[in-house]
Amino acid sequence: MSDTLSLLESLDLENVPDLAPVAPGEYELRILSAAVVDGKQPGAKNILIVAAIEGEPNALNVFHYISMPNENDSKDMVDSKRRRIKDDFRAFDLVPADIGEESSKGKTAWVILGSETYEGTERNVIKRIINPR
Repeated sequence: MSDTLSLLESLDLENVPDLAPVAPGEYELRILSAAVVDGKQPGAKNILIVAAIEGEPNALNVFHYISMPNENDSKDMVDSKRRRIKDDFRAFDLVPADIGEESSKGKTAWVILGSETYEGTERNVIKRIINPR
């Protein structure tokens, strides 16, 4: 038996826990990455925050999309999107210069998580961010 085969067999792959969503509730998220990404509509941009759920090593990561204003938005929609960005940045202690940079990693916020099914797979979604006072 080769050393590689021995090593692979010792990993006990049958008993590795699968990643899964957590039950709905209050959790602390820790940012793994934050970047601007293309939206579904041409020209649309989103801020994508990928976060781990603290204390839940077998939980799927949370993918949180924040819509950025675009040229076709009404003034009310622009203000709504700006407000959401402001609230999310405040909760995670982010500044615009953090987006796409290492400085965003490790920042945390408390949230209320729910779940949804997306393309046949259950995942956690942020229902509400608990803003710091």
